[in-house]
Amino acid sequence: MAGAVAPALLAFGVQKKHWVNIPIWDEWDTPGMALLHYAQRTLTWGDLFAQHNESRKVVPRLIHIAIASVAGWDVRQGMALTFLCACAASAYALAYLRRRASLSLPQVLVPWLLINLFLFAPSQYENFLSGFVFEIFIPFLCLFGCCAINLSRWPLLLKTVCNSLLVLISTYTFAHGMLLWVFAVPIPIREERLRRTARFYLCFVLYAAVSLIAIACYFIRYQRPEIAPPSARLAQLPQVLEFIIVWLGAVVRSPFVNARLTGALASLLITAAVAGAFVVLRKNKERWSVYYPWLLLLAFALSSGALTAIGRVNIGVVDDIFFNTSFNGFSSIRYNATSAFAYVAVIGLVLNLYEDRIRSHPLWRTRFLIGVAVCYTLLAVAWIEMFSDESTRVKEFQANRRRARTAVIWINALPENPEIFLAYPYPDGFPPYVEQMRAAGLLKLPKVSDSLRQTIANVPADAKLETGHVDVAELRTDGHVRFAGWARNPLKHAGADYVALGWEGPGNSFHPFTAIPTGRVTPEVAQAYGLLSRKAGFDQEIDISKLPPHGVTIKAWAIDWEAQQAFPMEGAVRVDRPSL
Repeated sequence: MAGAVAPALLAFGVQKKHWVNIPIWDEWDTPGMALLHYAQRTLTWGDLFAQHNESRKVVPRLIHIAIASVAGWDVRQGMALTFLCACAASAYALAYLRRRASLSLPQVLVPWLLINLFLFAPSQYENFLSGFVFEIFIPFLCLFGCCAINLSRWPLLLKTVCNSLLVLISTYTFAHGMLLWVFAVPIPIREERLRRTARFYLCFVLYAAVSLIAIACYFIRYQRPEIAPPSARLAQLPQVLEFIIVWLGAVVRSPFVNARLTGALASLLITAAVAGAFVVLRKNKERWSVYYPWLLLLAFALSSGALTAIGRVNIGVVDDIFFNTSFNGFSSIRYNATSAFAYVAVIGLVLNLYEDRIRSHPLWRTRFLIGVAVCYTLLAVAWIEMFSDESTRVKEFQANRRRARTAVIWINALPENPEIFLAYPYPDGFPPYVEQMRAAGLLKLPKVSDSLRQTIANVPADAKLETGHVDVAELRTDGHVRFAGWARNPLKHAGADYVALGWEGPGNSFHPFTAIPTGRVTPEVAQAYGLLSRKAGFDQEIDISKLPPHGVTIKAWAIDWEAQQAFPMEGAVRVDRPSL
């Protein structure tokens, strides 16, 4: 039991250590816009049903509004919901593993451990650090709910109503949730199938009518997103299949584990498990109830992957889609949230095949256990490699979010800060939106005072070395410049909180354009000015594409955030934009 729950506890520890409360990219629009209008008492039905990319996220907006109305808006709430949804999926899986009357809890702990190794794999850690990924999980939880309803002894009419409600929630949560209408058709009990009254047929007519109305309403005023690539054509079937294979393999991918090879092996395992399940069901139809949840989950997961492949295959190279190393907005690891469920389904199918066909044959049983031992060993190696790689990535992920948070904090003083891109990709009109969020009480971040903003708008004059120095302005090949140095508060004899960089223009004008937090350890500064100055260093790469095309002189202010004071720093560095 300790081993089975360990992956979840480890994932929660990583999430708690690295989460940052700052909306990123799409979160400013959804749920941001609905929350703003709710706070301003101008929320409309149009806000709730507004299209976001290909989805109509009515349910997530309502969830965020409900939580924010009580506890305020904090994107970590969405991260916590993502973790709780993964835990709920794990609990559902455990319940379905135990549907076999012959299996006790200790007997299903091994397959449950396997399931948790996928649901809480290190490849999911960045999903647990994103405030929207719970939306991807909700349709799968609705699927589990529909399975439980269909396997119950409830009357068909009640099954129809409950399944329709769950699929409606799924549809208006995330785009792939619409597929659930195909898989959640209510299943009557044996007595109802034998009678087949008018009420029996009316239930299916009702389910079909609700599905048609829900889908029709979904596409009212639907517009294809401008940023979406063209959908795959029939001639691109090989590329779509490649996408699906990489999508499967990406769950355990690391620098030492090839996603294509893993995806191909997973495809073979899926094919064998499904074929074996149908062989068993052909001979023992009464066993359908223990195979049904896993076959349904597998079909829904693969359909979601195929839908993603059709819609995203024309973005570019598959490896760039799944394995991008940058953190501009959200990394593509979010696709792992759906592919993990394909492995969950296969584990459930294999357990049932073992109980029904393999366990009673000594030779098959021996070969099967050898194969399972090999798979366990390979998964353990892949898991360790993933954890090693992701331990570095989550730190970079966190650093990216902290930079975005800094940019939003300084946005009223530095509206042209290139770091704003890390928080929102369309900076035009974004600063006033942030101020609206502040005024509505949704964004509880400090802001730059008017006095500090006016101070840093002047050229740093009469600088002294004890205040700090810009040591490095190193041009990179990607159009960024690495700025490094140290900054102190000469009044408190301690390290400064930020460094505000700007360029000197004609007529003794000064144009601050970005702010960098300190915190880098500088032993030489501590030796010269005391231990309170130990973390006075700064070192960060900044995009300079918005600077004047000619060379400029960069100067800096050391910032005491608590007192909202600025101190001129020594060191004027020359920066030349690279010629195109």
